[in-house]
Amino acid sequence: MRDDAIAVRLDLEGFRVIETIEDDDAVTAVVETAVPAGLCRRCGAATLASKGRKERQLRDLPVKGKPLWLRWRRRCFRCDVCGHRFVEHHESIPKGVQATPRFERYLYDRSRPGLIPLSQLARTERVSFYRAQRAHTRGTAGDLDGAVAVPTRLAVDEASFKRGQDYNTVISAPELGRPIELVRGRDGVGFAVWAGMLDEEFRNQIRAVTVDLWVPFHQVIRAAFPGAAIVADKFHVIRHAILALDRVRRMRQRESRRDWRGRLFKSRFLLLRNRETLTDEQAARLKALLVDEGRLRTAWGLKEDLRAIYRINDPAWARRRLRDWCRRAQESGLEPFADVARMIGRFEEEICNYFEHRITNAYAEGVTNKIKCIKRIGFGYRNFDRFRERVLVACL
Repeated sequence: MRDDAIAVRLDLEGFRVIETIEDDDAVTAVVETAVPAGLCRRCGAATLASKGRKERQLRDLPVKGKPLWLRWRRRCFRCDVCGHRFVEHHESIPKGVQATPRFERYLYDRSRPGLIPLSQLARTERVSFYRAQRAHTRGTAGDLDGAVAVPTRLAVDEASFKRGQDYNTVISAPELGRPIELVRGRDGVGFAVWAGMLDEEFRNQIRAVTVDLWVPFHQVIRAAFPGAAIVADKFHVIRHAILALDRVRRMRQRESRRDWRGRLFKSRFLLLRNRETLTDEQAARLKALLVDEGRLRTAWGLKEDLRAIYRINDPAWARRRLRDWCRRAQESGLEPFADVARMIGRFEEEICNYFEHRITNAYAEGVTNKIKCIKRIGFGYRNFDRFRERVLVACL
């Protein structure tokens, strides 16, 4: 034993520290129970005779940044009445485990935010990867099995699982500030299975579901939540107009003289900026460009007009403005914007529902961004169930 060995305060009820051994890479605490022997487990008699001790080694919370091992000197007993022999147990330490429950909770608390991969946690804490994974799985089950308040709004979005167009569907409750479920695929099958397992009270409580323009999601929502309004996400609608503007610019760039192509190419990000975010210098550059480019001027005006419609507070007036926008886009002679107008015509009801409910997919996009971070930190995932655990508890 080292001369400068430390004393360890365990905070484990019913134990006392007999000896502390500190090495360069670990700390070992020799402990014994500080409770009476109790009764015989077979006959209940109190006449027990001590028959020595057996040691059991357990991993516990680290001390001074070093792993702590508990060397538990368990008492062995023999009943004088029935002759039954047994070794003492403690209610806080289950049979057969190699670590205290609070150490497993400690591993889970460190892995729960999703800021470090489990492999790195295992190396840092000097445990096997499987122990770290098991602690995370058990902790996840405890946190996710609790009752969840029934939301009134849902947000549905897709998130990439791994390369090769392998996507999952994320169902979130923005008002609760948490994702509810992560299911395989984006074809609507997993989403439909999850929705079919919900009780009727949950489904009837949903008043609105915000989603992008992916048709399989809309079909599931109409079938599973008949009383909910489908709200097309504002960002995804405006994004179509932004992409149409960029298509017009690229068409003009291909048609233009060589000396004019560079100017159009360098203006690609300038055209996509919102009007209110332009600096004075950028506004002057944009004005000079649009004076010489009639089709770009029309396209940029259509993009800004669609954005302006989303600032209207009156739903009826917004619907009329949207229909007028579609008419002007069809008559503009710009095929990319004619495509956008036809898309808006197909999803007019879902788009106009935004002006009634005023909700977007912003929270769901935030969850998707965190999922990307979890994937990068973990260097990708192959097991969907483990991936689902990491996502759901990291976003609680």
